[in-house]
Amino acid sequence: MDRIFLPEKFDIEPTAPQAAEHWQHWYETLKNCISVVSVDNLDTKKLLINYISPAVYQMILDKETFDEAIQTLNGIYIQPKNEVFARHRLATCKQEQGQTIDAYMQKLRILSKDCNFKAVTAEQHREEAIRDSFIKGLVSNSIRKP
Repeated sequence: MDRIFLPEKFDIEPTAPQAAEHWQHWYETLKNCISVVSVDNLDTKKLLINYISPAVYQMILDKETFDEAIQTLNGIYIQPKNEVFARHRLATCKQEQGQTIDAYMQKLRILSKDCNFKAVTAEQHREEAIRDSFIKGLVSNSIRKP
């Protein structure tokens, strides 16, 4: 195997900031590695185990197959997003000093991905706007957090 396709060892705590993003990127890297390996009867679970830390291995120790292990890790690392908190972060995001307009727009686009926007009726939109304004106007920060 060419070193260019090998993933780094995955060793991220599930509670770490951006753990989901690190997991998703690492998993895509692993899938790229598997796709270029031309070995008959490649044991993908063994390959997975070679590229995870002992702490991550403990999370999948009892899983029989690669797919079961990946499903378990997806469940651990990819948590449902708190839509209300995500919309609050988007609504209160301000351009930073020295930040370009393009960089600010990119940041807004990234933040909007967790907001779960979808086609809604006018009444649903109204209710969501009221909810978002309510959250934005709260004095207590602890109530806003997920």
